[in-house]
Amino acid sequence: MGDNSGILGTMFWSRLVFEVTFVYRYLVMVLRTPTFQPSVIERHRAFLDGLRSQGKLELAGPFTDGSGGAYILKAANLEEAQALAFADPIYTTRSSVVSVYEWNTKS
Repeated sequence: MGDNSGILGTMFWSRLVFEVTFVYRYLVMVLRTPTFQPSVIERHRAFLDGLRSQGKLELAGPFTDGSGGAYILKAANLEEAQALAFADPIYTTRSSVVSVYEWNTKS
């Protein structure tokens, strides 16, 4: 029997490389519109809780002046982050304007 360790090692590293997924942070700014509906807040919070349970939400909170809030998403790319943010009931009800920014954070 020949030594297959070289082949197995190559297969392991090849598989490892293909399973690596980069995750980036995106800042989602949420600013209330004149047609803001206070009744949407509970659905918005439930939406954020769902993102948190999926590991997609890093941080969230309202602005102290009541004008809106912000949250940080973890996503593979800008398109995914936008799809997540634009599914937020606070946006779909037109209660707030939502903007998504790729954020180059540093520790």
